[in-house]
Amino acid sequence: FIANFTDDRDVLVIKPDGGEIKHTKVYSRDDNNFIQKAHVAISVDGSIKADLKTTSRGLNYDNRQDITFESEKDQKLHYKDMYGYLNGVEISKLDFDKQHDKEEPVFIEKLQVNCAKYGKKAGSKLLFAPNLFNRVQSIPTAYENRKTPFEIQRSFIDEDEYLFSIPANMSIEALPDNIKVDKDFGSYEMTIEKIDDQNFKYKRILILNSGVYEKEKYKEYRSFIKTIVKKDKSKLVLTT
Repeated sequence: FIANFTDDRDVLVIKPDGGEIKHTKVYSRDDNNFIQKAHVAISVDGSIKADLKTTSRGLNYDNRQDITFESEKDQKLHYKDMYGYLNGVEISKLDFDKQHDKEEPVFIEKLQVNCAKYGKKAGSKLLFAPNLFNRVQSIPTAYENRKTPFEIQRSFIDEDEYLFSIPANMSIEALPDNIKVDKDFGSYEMTIEKIDDQNFKYKRILILNSGVYEKEKYKEYRSFIKTIVKKDKSKLVLTT
C-alpha cells in the first residue's frame, strides 16, 4: 500500500546495475471504496440515535486512519466538526479497527451518534434529511467562459445504506423521489424504500471517474455536483 502522495507517478528505482523508471500504483474507483452502514432510531421530538459503521479502503484508508493518533477528546471534536450540520450532535462512543493487509489495508470506524435537535417540527409533522453522514456540500466555481480543461484526480465509490426506525405513533407521510444520474465523469443514485410502517431504508451510491475532461463539459460537471448537493439535503416527512 502506498499513500496519496506517492500514487500514480513516475519514480526512479535505483538498482546495482543502474536506474529504471517505473510508474506507481493507480488506485481505481473500486480500490477507493468507502462504505457506510447505519441503524438510526428517530424519536417524536426529532432526536436521533445512530450506530454508524464506516469501512474505508484504498486512498480513503489513508485519508481517515490518522484520527487514531489523536486523543479521544480530539477524536470526538473531529466528528462533531465533520457532522456540524447535525444540530446538537454528540459522539457517545467510538471504536477503530485497522486491518493491516499489506496490499489492501482496511480502516473501520464504529460510532454511536446522538443528535437532540435534528428533525424540524412543524405542527404534527417532522421533517428531516435522511442523508445523515455523507453529504457533498460544495459546488465547483462557476465560470462564464472557462478556457481550460478540468481534471478529476482520483476515482472513488461511496456507498451508503441507512436503516431507519420510527415510533409506533408516527407514520411516513412523504419520501423524496428516487434519482439516478449517469455522466461521463461519474454517477449518482439515491433511493428510499419503505420496508413497513415503522421502518425504511435509505441508499446512496456516488461514483466519480478520474480523468481530464474538455472545458465544454465543465458546466455539465458543475450541474452534476449541484444536483448531488441538492439531493443530499432532500427531506422526508413523518407525521403523528
